[in-house]
Amino acid sequence: MAKMKKQDNGIFLMNDEWSGIFKGLPNEQSGKLIKAIYDKHCNNVDPDFGEDNLLNVFFGMIYPTIERADAKRKEKCAKNTANVIRRWNNKTPREDDIPVPVRRRIAYAYRGIPGCYAFIGSNDELFYIGKSDDLAKRIPTSYKERRDAVKIKKIMAYKTRTEEEATFLEAMLIAENKPTLNVVGVDNDVEESCGIDILRDFHVVHVFD
Repeated sequence: MAKMKKQDNGIFLMNDEWSGIFKGLPNEQSGKLIKAIYDKHCNNVDPDFGEDNLLNVFFGMIYPTIERADAKRKEKCAKNTANVIRRWNNKTPREDDIPVPVRRRIAYAYRGIPGCYAFIGSNDELFYIGKSDDLAKRIPTSYKERRDAVKIKKIMAYKTRTEEEATFLEAMLIAENKPTLNVVGVDNDVEESCGIDILRDFHVVHVFD
């Protein structure tokens, strides 16, 4: 594909296969066709070829393809821009980020360790319960996924011996406590308590100011 500059909005594309059309036309006609493409794309001016039906046919073949290619290019550019913004936002510190020293402490204390974690509100409201086979990796990621939904005041965690034990404990705690942000498991009923009180038995990972 050969690139042709567009004054304000980047580029639009001309297919190499159309070179035969332009070469087969007299210079005057090929010039009119190229000018019509620019006028349509840059200024939205419809072509006026008069009684030259051949140019009307060629324009009708070429320009819709240019429009489709341009729409795909713009869509891709928009996606790339959104990805850049998302990556930037993830890297740019926010007031409610977990501080770097705390993230280091989490990595040191919970790396490779299975267990459950909880996000708590200012009035000890239980927002979310999760589990992972590696709490050090999951806690910061899960926090970023949910910090815009609620105001998390405290992060707490509980170590287990295995991932299976963490999975079982998570299900029991969700069924018992019915956290605000959990969806799966909140409708389950339990006949007996697992015996673990989150505020009493979980370890405090971090308290936000």
